[in-house]
Amino acid sequence: MELCPLDNRYKKETSNIREIFSTFGYTRHRVFIELAYFIELLRFLKLVNIKDDALISKYCKNIYIYENYDYFTKKDFDKIQSYENVTNHDVKAIEYYIKHLIETKFMEYKNYKEYIHFGLTSQDINNTSFSLMVTNCIENILFPTVRTLCNDISNLSSKWMDIVMISKTHGQPAVPTTLGKELAVFIERINTELIVLEKIEVTTKFGGAVGNMNAHYCAFPEKNWLNFAGEFIESFNLQRQTYTTQIEHYDSLSRIFDSVARLNVILKDFCVDMWLYISMNYLSQKIVETETGSSTMPHKVNPINFENAEGNIGIANSLFHHFSSKLPQSRLQRDLTDSTVIRNVGMAFGYSMVAFNSISKGIQKITPNTSVIQQEINKHYYVIVEGIQTILRKYQIPNGYEMMKELTRNNKEVSKDKINNFIEGLEIPIEAKREISNITPENYIGFLTNSK
Repeated sequence: MELCPLDNRYKKETSNIREIFSTFGYTRHRVFIELAYFIELLRFLKLVNIKDDALISKYCKNIYIYENYDYFTKKDFDKIQSYENVTNHDVKAIEYYIKHLIETKFMEYKNYKEYIHFGLTSQDINNTSFSLMVTNCIENILFPTVRTLCNDISNLSSKWMDIVMISKTHGQPAVPTTLGKELAVFIERINTELIVLEKIEVTTKFGGAVGNMNAHYCAFPEKNWLNFAGEFIESFNLQRQTYTTQIEHYDSLSRIFDSVARLNVILKDFCVDMWLYISMNYLSQKIVETETGSSTMPHKVNPINFENAEGNIGIANSLFHHFSSKLPQSRLQRDLTDSTVIRNVGMAFGYSMVAFNSISKGIQKITPNTSVIQQEINKHYYVIVEGIQTILRKYQIPNGYEMMKELTRNNKEVSKDKINNFIEGLEIPIEAKREISNITPENYIGFLTNSK
């Protein structure tokens, strides 16, 4: 039985996330790190000559390709679980499994099997694995998904750039804008945050029990272990933290969680605006004949995709905010609170992916209701008075703002004719009257007009 919607209702939508962050995926990444370390350690100590085309190297490379299950199967995972049932320690179970792997599949290295997990602590493996898992998710799932979503919004923005509508500030008619421009606001915000996220340098801990590589230097004091560890971590496009406790700082992962949460907030803001435009009838939703909007009200077509996204982003961000504030804190060298918390990272990315997919479905359904938008413009023609009072200021006409305020504030039914008659009765330069008479809601849209 499922425990949360990610296990059932959204299972299909989060299958790629599950491949990375499930216990199976976490274990597979840790097996990869242990094997990769074993290979590079034997090379570094010049114990054996391992070529890149050696069988163990191929195995190590392939288990990291998460689409490929040929080299790490459920049978392998179950074997590790059987070890853990005895050890009650997951990383020690992985160590025993790899030793068994060497004894059965890579027997030419069995004399060196005690170099598995040599000088390391569990968190060297766990922290490096999670850093890889997060970067894997960001680069291969989040970036492509959000960029596609942003591109879809961009296409709508370009398509609707000339649809003039009344903007709302404080929920009240403000000045004219265009539907496409309002979508462009979100495109800019999303792209800006993607740049921020892309520039975050991911660091990780790899330095033995308390970060000083004590055991390494004790066994081989003449070796440059700092250089070895740095190059090993850099081979995964990560940076090694120089001074650590038993666990990593989590500061770089915290930055990632904060950035993804901001990205989610931007998209949540987008959902709210789309919901409001639909409620104002500025946007209509394409009807899917087989769908039901209400069990009792047959007429309803609800903006369910934007509501779904908004709700799931709320869940994701509550987790991201907790990760960001909790993980960088640990008692002295370490406590186990980070271990139990970080295992839930996949849930935050999972709920984010559900939201992204919902937004994508939602924007495929919306279309501008241009007749309603135009009716709103005609009804609120006075939204051009900001421009009128600005022209009056330009010609140094006293109290231009106050005159427009008196004309419109207590009388919202101010027509085009009434405004023109009022201006015609003013003793102002003919040039000012001419400029004012040229202002309409359709052309009072700022640089969007000038760029055409």
